[in-house]
Amino acid sequence: SIGHTTSETTVNDNLTVTGDLTVTTNCDFNGDMDVEGVTNLDNTDIDGTLVVDGTNISLDSTSTCNIDCSDTTNGITIGTVTSAVPISIGHTTSETTVNDNLTVTGDLAVNGDTTTFSSANSTDPLVIIKNTTNDEYGARLRFVKDKGAAGADGDDIGVIEFIGDDGGQAQTSFAKIVAEVSESDNTDEAGKLSLFVAESDGTTTTLTAGLILEGEHATDGQVDVTIGAGAASTTTIAG
Repeated sequence: SIGHTTSETTVNDNLTVTGDLTVTTNCDFNGDMDVEGVTNLDNTDIDGTLVVDGTNISLDSTSTCNIDCSDTTNGITIGTVTSAVPISIGHTTSETTVNDNLTVTGDLAVNGDTTTFSSANSTDPLVIIKNTTNDEYGARLRFVKDKGAAGADGDDIGVIEFIGDDGGQAQTSFAKIVAEVSESDNTDEAGKLSLFVAESDGTTTTLTAGLILEGEHATDGQVDVTIGAGAASTTTIAG
């Protein structure tokens, strides 16, 4: 036993403990502390700078894990020192929420099945594809079909669907635009673009093409156009 319960004991030089060390009250270290083995801390409050250098750093919480910063200039940075560091967020079945604006300065690849833009504001959401280069070219929206095999006649390349509420508030497909392969033969390729709308036939599950543009097969510089559907259809040209 060293010291009274109310006394202070000072060690002016190195202290080596070869067995267990138990501290039942507060313990203040004014200098550096080097721990070689495993350290188990139940509750830790760090008021100064924390620097962790290790080959494996794991933060695992059974309740809440919060990382915050009050500096609105520097903020929080992850993986910004070394180039090409892979960063993974979220489990394969979890949901990741971004509560404010998201800016991506590099390429963005989305490999999921469905990407939804939703807004409760009038005339929103608004999707903008903007090009700011001072030249004669504009931005592009590209649909790519890469089936990993030879293309075939009739392959759909891309579809744009227009869906809204009908009088019974049922989500209904009213129109769509379909781009497809008309002729897939190498060096004799021809495309087909069709504009479909729903017509009054008691159902809107099947849309009918009212305008079809199709490249002629084996003929250079020729595009065939079909306007209307059905013998009773009306085509009006103003001017």
